[in-house]
Amino acid sequence: MTTVKITSRDRQRGQQPPTGKKPEDSKDGPQSKSVWYILLAILGILVAVCIALLLNLQKDHSDGKLVPSKPDDSSMAQEVDIKQKTNPYCGNAYEDEWDYGCVLAIEIGETYSKIGTSVNDSMEVSVIDGQPAVPNYVAYTDRGILVGQEAKDQAQINPKNTIFDVRSIIGRRFSTDPSLQRDIDSLPFEVVIQEDKPIIKVHTNGQDKFITPEEVQATVLKKFKVAANEYYGQEVRSTVVTVPAYFDENQRQATKDAGLIAGLNVIRLVNEPTAAAIAHNIDRRECTTYDCEEFIIVYDLGEKRLDITVSSIEMGVFEILAKAGDRFFGGQNFDDSLLHHVVGELQKSSDVRLENNLGAFEKLKEEVVKAEETLSANTSAVIELEGMSLTITPEQLQRLHKSIFDQSVTHLQTVLKEAKLQKGNISHVILTGNTTQVAKLQPFLEAFFNGTKVSSVVPSEQAVLRGAVMQAEIFMGDTGTDWVGAFDISVLSLGIETNGGLFKVVVPRNTMMPTRSVVNVTTVNDNQSKIVLNIFEGQRPFVANNKLFGTFNITDLPLRPAGELTIEITFDLDANGVLRAVARDLENGKKTVFESSIQPRLSYEDIDSIIVDAEKHAEEDDKKRAVMNENFLGGGRDEFGVVVVRQEGEMPRG
Repeated sequence: MTTVKITSRDRQRGQQPPTGKKPEDSKDGPQSKSVWYILLAILGILVAVCIALLLNLQKDHSDGKLVPSKPDDSSMAQEVDIKQKTNPYCGNAYEDEWDYGCVLAIEIGETYSKIGTSVNDSMEVSVIDGQPAVPNYVAYTDRGILVGQEAKDQAQINPKNTIFDVRSIIGRRFSTDPSLQRDIDSLPFEVVIQEDKPIIKVHTNGQDKFITPEEVQATVLKKFKVAANEYYGQEVRSTVVTVPAYFDENQRQATKDAGLIAGLNVIRLVNEPTAAAIAHNIDRRECTTYDCEEFIIVYDLGEKRLDITVSSIEMGVFEILAKAGDRFFGGQNFDDSLLHHVVGELQKSSDVRLENNLGAFEKLKEEVVKAEETLSANTSAVIELEGMSLTITPEQLQRLHKSIFDQSVTHLQTVLKEAKLQKGNISHVILTGNTTQVAKLQPFLEAFFNGTKVSSVVPSEQAVLRGAVMQAEIFMGDTGTDWVGAFDISVLSLGIETNGGLFKVVVPRNTMMPTRSVVNVTTVNDNQSKIVLNIFEGQRPFVANNKLFGTFNITDLPLRPAGELTIEITFDLDANGVLRAVARDLENGKKTVFESSIQPRLSYEDIDSIIVDAEKHAEEDDKKRAVMNENFLGGGRDEFGVVVVRQEGEMPRG
């Protein structure tokens, strides 16, 4: 990492400048005035010389700055001006709970991660091991643990112990995420199930070791922390981390846990599309009308996946309105489009199966890359391989790229529909990802939005990290940085099970986070000492058709007749999407707390299916609920059931 070089140097011990007292009259006899004046002059010269020497000595040992000298004191001397490498708001760290000191910005990407720092009001991407991005690889060997490029170099010779792509499995659960196993099957290392979680198995020094994805991620973060400590010349304890918008509560909490393992307090998780929008300064546009809400699209093209979000921005406040994506579509699809086309065309005129000829296939990949470079400045390119040849034109390449882009149009249409917007409502289009890959789709994205230009304020590869750095500046107390309110939404309704299996919504779908909702419940039986509170997410009025999110027990209740005891349930859904539910007995004040991290949220496909299913069965569900309302508090009571305490005039609802 780019660091301030600091060398240890002993400072000269301070010396008091020599002084002289006014000579007393000699007791040996009177002195002539001339001798007296000469002695005073000599003494004055000596004092002046000594003071000058002392001041010059102090200057030499403070790099050109005057500093007080103290006996027996030693310090560090910087060989470059430390102001060139620090943020002025890093000082006086950790004086109170709101003082975060130097705050590191980290972008955890699919394949690579980057860290950024604020230097003289601008972002500096830190260079570690000679590279601005560190591969998300950790290799476990008999001689120790390797991180970054060293670990990536082990992938071919030590595949079972070289771990990567943990972002795709961190915080997920087998029981409720059927696609998790499919993602694991594509990994070359072994992943086993422990307590419903994916655990990585490695073998070193003759022993099997089991490592959590959080520990692997923490190993990469530790490397960043060490580099940042050297960079700032003090311990860095706080960080802002970017995460995909699709991360659920468990994935977000697991990311924060990885930070804690690495010795970093993740004080803010920023959604990647929000960070990109912040970097483009969209939040700082001057508002000239009363209603100046704008809508933006962030098209995030990863190496192997696509994420699209629609956000609104008004008065500096972001709100993610809708999101969609594809876990099997990414920049690699654009890179591979010409290769697949060439393979198909060449095999039409040959019996050679290139996939079965590794040497020929690798050679062809090189030829395809050269052809794309040639087409950037020429009207055609010829690809030759083992006596076969094929001519490619820019028009053909454009058509191939257009066909790949068209695969993402469905997702663009989905987010617009979900946000209840038309193409014409979008004022900004932001494209993030690999610069070469995004250039291949940019013309088609602009055409889809009727000529709306893709924002080019920040390079596509830097936008997410830059936004994170700007958020980090705020936490460091940089009052010159505008505050940005970045909000996400709840993708499905959260609620509790009530008597008869009804689903009482506490946090409705599409509620802006952070949010707090309160509902009061009571007992259904006389002398009921316990309530089992089941938390569900979904859109159907009966819990049998929704997903169980978690369960917690409220025990030791005062024994009262049914309906006389009131329990206040508070749902706090924070800005990072983490749920905290608190049940409080209003009679004795006893609290029971539930922290989310039991069940993960769902994929885009699952969410869409749930919404469609709820619309399809709406009429049927309404009839069932009407029957249930007629028999409210009727038979079939659950021993540990709950009933919502309604306000006066409120109709019973699910």
